[in-house]
Amino acid sequence: MPAAKAAADAAIDKAVASGDLPKAIGDAIKTRIANANGDGCALFGARFRHLFKNTVKTGIGHDIGQAAATSLHLSVDELKSKLKSGESLNDIAKDQNVDYATVTAAIKGAAKTDLDKLVKAGTITQDRENAILDRIDKALQSGKLWSRPGRDKGNTPSGPVSSPSGSTS
Repeated sequence: MPAAKAAADAAIDKAVASGDLPKAIGDAIKTRIANANGDGCALFGARFRHLFKNTVKTGIGHDIGQAAATSLHLSVDELKSKLKSGESLNDIAKDQNVDYATVTAAIKGAAKTDLDKLVKAGTITQDRENAILDRIDKALQSGKLWSRPGRDKGNTPSGPVSSPSGSTS
């Protein structure tokens, strides 16, 4: 068991060094492993990955959805409905007579504000924030911020789809 804990610590140190994991989170995980009555492997299962990924989604999803809806003069529920029916964000902006640049600026601003808070709190690294903002920018260029691969207009999603509010359906 000590070897497994040492291997887990080494993996965490590597993730922290590469910028994939904030030091504060790495230290907390290492403390839990050191205090565990086992080899700590359960900590690295799907439940932990899901928790870490959703920390970022929860931190920014609601505000992005609200910013997008507000810029489009819609409620969040109206925007969710339009997106679920297969419309792209760009199409919705055209339908609402709103310049798409206004929508993208609102979304990017909300995301940046929330991500800056997560960086300051040590929840994510600055490199992670930059990567997320880059991904958001690329998605906005396509007009499909909340779409998933293989999910075209008229197709129903095969699993949970992240909504503008950050929840899944």
